[in-house]
Amino acid sequence: MNAGAYGGEIKDVLVSCQYLDENLNIVVKTKEELKFGYRDSLFIHNPNYVVLTAVFKLNPGIEDAIDIKMKENMLARKTKQPLELPNAGSTFRRPEGYFVGKLISDAGLKGYTIGSAAVSEKHTGFIVNTGNATCKDVKMLVSYIEEVVKEKFNVELKPEIEFIGRNI
Repeated sequence: MNAGAYGGEIKDVLVSCQYLDENLNIVVKTKEELKFGYRDSLFIHNPNYVVLTAVFKLNPGIEDAIDIKMKENMLARKTKQPLELPNAGSTFRRPEGYFVGKLISDAGLKGYTIGSAAVSEKHTGFIVNTGNATCKDVKMLVSYIEEVVKEKFNVELKPEIEFIGRNI
């Protein structure tokens, strides 16, 4: 999908990708052919494709500087994100001009639960599993958050997480 964080995205380091298409053909494409955008790629529009391999080219750097940057990023994640509970990462894409966590918090949804799925108290842009959350719990909570934020702020949230499967 072109995941990203801390100023970088997958497209920044991907060279090419091999995938299986809906006809079971193995296809190889360069990153330019994969049509990357913000949380978007060829794979978002073709959910039946299965990535088999990917070739990355990382940027060279000074080992100590890379180590320091990795530690800074991990500390930021531990401090700001609910890593102590199971979650699927950032739940929604960032709508232009807004911060998702602030919208959800301002909507009064911090800690709101459906089943065992809950809006994180630590970072409201995350849905966490507080026990035995089902996919249905998570999907219902995502839909509820979308409805409330739309009603209160007239902002449409779009999930960043992808639900795979039928009848979920």
